[in-house]
Amino acid sequence: MNIENRFGDLIENYSDQAPGFFYAKDKKGRYIYTNEEFAEFADCDSPAKMKSKRDNDLPWKEQAGFL
Repeated sequence: MNIENRFGDLIENYSDQAPGFFYAKDKKGRYIYTNEEFAEFADCDSPAKMKSKRDNDLPWKEQAGFL
């Protein structure tokens, strides 16, 4: 397992245990990671369904330009 995978696993384990929203986006503004709480807030069934979505695809699309 390389260092990136280990770091990703560490962040995922932490964010699944800690309260609050956790997410990461790529340089193009697509979500590459969200925790369960954030996915639920975004009206998605699971964090996996958040992958590759942009703010324009989510309930707060009206405010996407500010995010």
